[in-house]
Amino acid sequence: MATSSANPTFKYLNTRWDVRAARLPVEAGRGLVVLPEAVTLAEFLWNLEWRRHVAMAERNFELGRFYQHVGRRLGQPDDFAHTIAWGRHIDPLKRWVIAHRRRHTPTRVAYWNRVHNHRPYNRFMAEAILPSNSYFK
Repeated sequence: MATSSANPTFKYLNTRWDVRAARLPVEAGRGLVVLPEAVTLAEFLWNLEWRRHVAMAERNFELGRFYQHVGRRLGQPDDFAHTIAWGRHIDPLKRWVIAHRRRHTPTRVAYWNRVHNHRPYNRFMAEAILPSNSYFK
């Protein structure tokens, strides 16, 4: 666990939450007091642009931009995105990404099949036929 004076960082988000929860008296209740990052995460999890990006990324390495952006907003170290994307540990954020991608697998596969099988290949077609953001509510 690395720490800085302004913002302690942890390898996994749930570690940060577990440490906070352990410091609170049981009768104090838990929830958003322990998880203030929930507000920041909600911003990403309900943003239709990010939801579409996560659902439609052809390959897992294309999710790095999402993890980097979330990490920056949460004040995490630079290796946060790599740790979540490629680590064996299933962080709550990664669990959501996996479930969201699984839910949209048929749409993603159909989309990328259309893009790759369109002849003559037009690099601008990929953007033209993406499902609208509202599809990912």
